[in-house]
Amino acid sequence: WPTIPIVVMSGYAARDLAHRLGDNPAVYFLQKPFGLDGLRNCLARIEAPCDPATAAPKAIRAQA
Repeated sequence: WPTIPIVVMSGYAARDLAHRLGDNPAVYFLQKPFGLDGLRNCLARIEAPCDPATAAPKAIRAQA
């Protein structure tokens, strides 16, 4: 099920993890530290339809 959304949360920068995350458009990256609003924004973006033409993980810069 390659279209199931996955959220990767890390203190490392998205560009540093890009080679590990691959080019799956269903992969979302949430930068630590993040607050409840950042998590809500991430989940709201996941609820939007996934665009299979997108070739890179979506980095979400959350505010602490």
